[in-house]
Amino acid sequence: MDGCLRCQTCKNTKDIKKLQKQVQKLQIQLNQISQFNGNNINIGSSNNPIDNIFTTNLVNNDFSLKGINLDDTTANLIPSFQTFPKNWLQTNNPISSFRTYHYNNDLKTKEWIKWGLQNNYEIMIGITLNNYEKELNDLSNDYNNSDIELKSKYDINIIAISIGNEESDILQINNGMIYAKNLISSGKLPKNAKITTVLTNRSSDWIIPTYPSDQAKFTEKFLSLYDNMDIICFNLYDGYVNDQLSIDIRLSWGTYLPSVTLNGFGAVRFAIDSALKTITNFTNKPFWCTEIGWQSPGNKLGSTNENLKKFYDNFLLFNMTNNFIPQDAKRSVNPPNRIFYFTIRDTDVNFGLYTNNEILTPKI
Repeated sequence: MDGCLRCQTCKNTKDIKKLQKQVQKLQIQLNQISQFNGNNINIGSSNNPIDNIFTTNLVNNDFSLKGINLDDTTANLIPSFQTFPKNWLQTNNPISSFRTYHYNNDLKTKEWIKWGLQNNYEIMIGITLNNYEKELNDLSNDYNNSDIELKSKYDINIIAISIGNEESDILQINNGMIYAKNLISSGKLPKNAKITTVLTNRSSDWIIPTYPSDQAKFTEKFLSLYDNMDIICFNLYDGYVNDQLSIDIRLSWGTYLPSVTLNGFGAVRFAIDSALKTITNFTNKPFWCTEIGWQSPGNKLGSTNENLKKFYDNFLLFNMTNNFIPQDAKRSVNPPNRIFYFTIRDTDVNFGLYTNNEILTPKI
């Protein structure tokens, strides 16, 4: 009897040690994949800082609705997967769309657009407002002189053409949008491209008030552009610029605590709803957030690499398909139809996920 007990005890001890080793192994694997902590997420392996491919896909998220801005630093480089991040930093999720700012010879933007089309990216092309005729004509020539295969990609993958970025000259913006629409109707620009301009909610020119968001309404100045806009496009930096507020609500993209970012999204949605109810012939149009981001050390309180990482992590986790309720609002609204993150590399304003080095060098 004693012998049997000793054998059983020995066996149990071995089994326990075996299980402990298995648990330790699983814990290491889980730590390498991802660790969630409240609203923040740390993804990837520190042993692979550039590609950060040791991760799983994030759940309940459509990354096809998230794009990135092609900053001027990157636009001046030769396009390739050495200079453009194939995946979102810290994830396996591919970047599927990007936005440019100009169509001129000072940068390599034209080369980037052709490279993007050849690699099946969806592209929003920016046009410089004070040079819109020349840039649109150049784009038209490049489009019409393309071979059949590339021209087809222009038609499918050029999702929008924006006349100006954060401009305020109503007459010039409208003239540029009309000029682009006429080129499309005559078959001289990609046939499926939506025409728009990109505005900023940091100006009272377009929406008053922006908070509480369910009180938001478009201004007459905004409405004077609306007929020529196929998409409502705003650059939204509410979380970053409001540095008198708590850093937690500035960084948040969730509804479990107030989020300045979601309040900004909500203001646009509620302004659309108000116009639909009160303005004759006002039609619903998609809403794109064309810039949003966070600065590493800069001129606003909270400009740190740590906060850049928290804000970016929350951007990665933001669900593009779920409604949300802005602070103090009485009902939920839809997220933007698309979001473009600002930006790949540092320019003069250090908003990049990467430094301004030619080789992709992550800051977080």
